[in-house]
Amino acid sequence: MHWLARAGDVDGAMRVWAEMKAKSRPTVVSYTACVKILFDFGRAEEARRVFKEMVAEGLRPTCKTYTLLIENLADTENFEATLDNIDKLKEACVKPDKALCNILVQKCSRACETSVLTCILQYMKEHFNVLCRPFFLEALEALKSSGDTNELLREVTIIFHVKALTMIQYCLIKAIVLIEVLFSTLGPMLLKHRLNAKTLIRGSA
Repeated sequence: MHWLARAGDVDGAMRVWAEMKAKSRPTVVSYTACVKILFDFGRAEEARRVFKEMVAEGLRPTCKTYTLLIENLADTENFEATLDNIDKLKEACVKPDKALCNILVQKCSRACETSVLTCILQYMKEHFNVLCRPFFLEALEALKSSGDTNELLREVTIIFHVKALTMIQYCLIKAIVLIEVLFSTLGPMLLKHRLNAKTLIRGSA
């Protein structure tokens, strides 16, 4: 299915998909792959139908599956449905990840949809998700153009610096611990060699 889609034969890929379903029950991974192919080739209605079919089969969509659906909704500037699906994702105990949040920030910024952008930023702040600098700049420009405050955006950006500082502190602590371990291991050996050397010097004298 994947190779047919890459060759541009989407209909052929869908025939393979139909054959797969006839032989056995597809997994979430297979459904997600099918949804991605359909979205990639602009067949959004079919993709949503496959998504609904997957849910009806009792399979639990993954974050990647939801990301495909939510990203497509954002592409069509259907931001109300985008938020609805984010809520469904959270209800399914699947947390929107950093990649999805960054994608949505970018799409909201480009569409100047600052109300949804604010919701995404609030979620990122609460869950300590880091916002990439290029998307930060786009969001900053969108908020500036709409006359909205950028305070929340800057609070999310602080998370990046805090995480970076935390990582530096972690590395320093690890280095100190390693030095202490080496010293505790090699220290007695060095002291012993030093004493032996002194003994030899005295003996030769």
